[in-house]
Amino acid sequence: MSFQNKGWSFLGIPARVLGSSCAGAALVILVAEVPRRGPLTSGTNPGLQTLCTDMARVPAGEFEMGDAHGTGYRDERPVHRVFVSGVIIATTEVTQALWDAVAAWAQTNGYAFEEFERCPRRKPTHPICNVSWHDAVKWANARSEKEGRTPGYHLDSAQREVYRRGLADLPAQGVVWSANGDRLPTEAEWEKAARGGLKGHQYPWPSDGADFGRFFDGSKANFWQSGDPFESHADCATSPVGYFDGRQTPVGANMTNGFGLYDMAGNVFEWCWDLYQDTGYGQPQATAKDSPGPPTGYGRVLRGGSWISSDKYCRVAARYVSEPSYRCHCYGFRLVVSVPTRDLP
Repeated sequence: MSFQNKGWSFLGIPARVLGSSCAGAALVILVAEVPRRGPLTSGTNPGLQTLCTDMARVPAGEFEMGDAHGTGYRDERPVHRVFVSGVIIATTEVTQALWDAVAAWAQTNGYAFEEFERCPRRKPTHPICNVSWHDAVKWANARSEKEGRTPGYHLDSAQREVYRRGLADLPAQGVVWSANGDRLPTEAEWEKAARGGLKGHQYPWPSDGADFGRFFDGSKANFWQSGDPFESHADCATSPVGYFDGRQTPVGANMTNGFGLYDMAGNVFEWCWDLYQDTGYGQPQATAKDSPGPPTGYGRVLRGGSWISSDKYCRVAARYVSEPSYRCHCYGFRLVVSVPTRDLP
């Protein structure tokens, strides 16, 4: 199979297996207004003082996960109810400036990241991209340690050896899920956060209906040929994080979702923790409380679509998978933190 978009060709590899899912141009129409939310405060936990300015709360509770309209792919079904404990999540994707600040500290404190080509037109306020799952996980640990919080990812099930170097296939038992350090969201946490409290909608804004294209246009997200001012950068056409705040081009409303999150559709794909199974939604672990995903599978899941994606690939329910060592100028990530309920406002 040959898969092409913006001059790229992934030869012999199914596009959805790579996770890039960059097919075609999007249909257009409509505007939906979503109110902006203020920043979190750190509650009673002093260890969160440096964390909460750009974080928002996702409350505990059940939600319906998957493709409610049957317009997506088979791996998005069946729709199932999942309980997710409360977390706080970054309102934007990790920026290039934040990556650089943490990486500089990390590399003098026992961490090693793989060499990767930076976006040639990188800007400090654009999302870091071309980052592998391995480096995203190590970077999350580094930021936690840099700020005096507990890192969550370990090389061993006994949770004694913090993951700082190499390309390791981490065990789920090696994650301290309750730690106050940064981590990648689980797939369920990501989808609940992206939905912003909406039930069954196609996108992070009001979009309830099978004809998803009519809810999607360039005033809402950065996608393939969306018409934003960054389209000419064909090799890395990201937009600044939080760009769709009511001052974007094409003109549109503030596109934060119901939890105050930006870019949960488009810009860069976002790495999640989970291993991938195409039939995973029909397995018992899919409905387990705070499920970290299937115990076996291949690759790691990405969510949200990107600047080389069409309307279908930017839907909230759409799923992708890539080898954890694979990089793409459309791959980035955002952070979540597990926090006891008493520490959340």
